[in-house]
Amino acid sequence: MAATRTLLTCIPMKTQGSHVFRIFGYSQHKGIGVGKFIRSGAFSVEGHDCAIRFYPDGFSQGSSHCISVYLELLSKDAKVHSSCVLSLINQSTGLSSPVHKTGPSLPGSSTQTT
Repeated sequence: MAATRTLLTCIPMKTQGSHVFRIFGYSQHKGIGVGKFIRSGAFSVEGHDCAIRFYPDGFSQGSSHCISVYLELLSKDAKVHSSCVLSLINQSTGLSSPVHKTGPSLPGSSTQTT
């Protein structure tokens, strides 16, 4: 009897997108309180709705000395892995520079940068 050989390949789908969330008057937003956020408008990546949460005074007391930024999955019951790069844009030059990059997160979790 001949031996049977099989081969299976799993290649994850990768999608890239970008979203610009402009925050004007940053210093005027500072002081709204720890845990309070400003949410971007919703945007879609490969059919999944997302938003950015910006916490000018940090997400929690432990991060109150800096800003916190979350990538929020708005689509209900979606199972996705995500990663993101946070870049700040120099208002004088218009050039962006990445300040933080996250690795893939587990489905249902938030991606945070502080």
